[in-house]
Amino acid sequence: MSNKLQLAFELTSHSFTITEIRDHEVTILNHTSFSSSSEREMKQAIQLALSVIPLTEKFEEFTLSWVSKQCVVVPTPIFKASSSYAIYSACFSKEAITNDLDYNVISEGNCVTVFEIPLWLKSFFILHYPRIIIQHAMSHTLRSVLEKVNTTEIHLAIYSNFFHLVLVKGNQLLIANTYDFTNEDDLLYYISFCIQQNELSFDKGFIHIHLSEESDNELVNAFYTKWKMISNFKSYSFHNTPYSLTKQQLTCV
Repeated sequence: MSNKLQLAFELTSHSFTITEIRDHEVTILNHTSFSSSSEREMKQAIQLALSVIPLTEKFEEFTLSWVSKQCVVVPTPIFKASSSYAIYSACFSKEAITNDLDYNVISEGNCVTVFEIPLWLKSFFILHYPRIIIQHAMSHTLRSVLEKVNTTEIHLAIYSNFFHLVLVKGNQLLIANTYDFTNEDDLLYYISFCIQQNELSFDKGFIHIHLSEESDNELVNAFYTKWKMISNFKSYSFHNTPYSLTKQQLTCV
């Protein structure tokens, strides 16, 4: 991990967040919600948000976390035996544009994240910050988890209407997936289903909640309340570290 002055971006189809990381301390410089998902509107909103960055600061590292539902994690041998397009097409009904596909190698878990990212978006940020490292948010979560985990852990990265879920036991990755949700009951359903399917109901473990600027705090609090009423999962304790999603970007520099 780096202690240098870092400029970190988080970009979804709904919003754009600019943060500064200095000695692991995070400061939000700007958060902007998009009025539409058109390329023109997003570019204008991003450009306006970037204008608030203090020019007096000498940033040494630049990272971008691209957040989307359309990502899939596969073992490295499967990735090597196939192609990004074939893997993506097999997992999603939406046809991908080949130039918009990218991937991140996760050496810590011997796996690869395949995802769609608009080509214009990469070109836009590389033009402004030639040294920027652009990776998928799922990749950041996987790296931060797999480099140090030795227990049973569930990680939820919550956004406006979907969340990434990573389940690990020891140093073994069991699940890395994305789910839509509309309320706290959806969170309860998917998490409990994943735990039960992997026969981990009575394991002593940890649930890490990673909140984004899009997260609905009332919904998350309702989830906490209902979860604590489920007797089978009382052996799991909650962890919530402020700005954890942003700090995960420290793993890629």
